[in-house]
Amino acid sequence: PMLVSLMDLAAINAVKKNLPEGYISVASKISITHLAATPLGMTVTADATLIDVFQNRLTFQVNAFDEVEKIGEGTVERYIIDLDKFTKKMLERKKPREVDF
Repeated sequence: PMLVSLMDLAAINAVKKNLPEGYISVASKISITHLAATPLGMTVTADATLIDVFQNRLTFQVNAFDEVEKIGEGTVERYIIDLDKFTKKMLERKKPREVDF
């Protein structure tokens, strides 16, 4: 889970400064191959390269490295969304639903 989180964070950071005010990106698909174990205490870094844009979908190639070698690679797919609209929809889902019997 930590490697996946680090690689997703690299994708977030690769695009967040270019998003319009009030917009964020959310992950929809992450596919990672873990290539090597990293010894405890070793520094791990990740990078992300935007490889495709389709409407509001962004696809990134992601890589992770420890101090010795590449330890992971894969893709991250994220969607650009309006934060206010997303929050309103999420709050609507929290409301109790009426059930007809």
